[in-house]
Amino acid sequence: MILYLIKSTNEVRLETMDDVETFHKKVQKEAEEMKCTLSSFSWVEKENKKLEETYYQVKYAFVFNKLADPEVPLNKIEYKMREYQEEQENDVF
Repeated sequence: MILYLIKSTNEVRLETMDDVETFHKKVQKEAEEMKCTLSSFSWVEKENKKLEETYYQVKYAFVFNKLADPEVPLNKIEYKMREYQEEQENDVF
């Protein structure tokens, strides 16, 4: 069986608009390196009134293959997590 990844949709939370802009550049570069397309990138400013904080909900999608005519079979999907370290609070990417 050959498995083709067609699309990957992701959603993240970022703290500032500067973070959103930096992250957008990062995922554009990632798409180029992975030889796929960044098909969408959007954000919404959210407010947590209880905690009196503002943050950004960011959604983005990568397209790897055309559904009707896929070319690149799936090798591996990997989600890398990192431990939170308070000293590196500003190192979000």
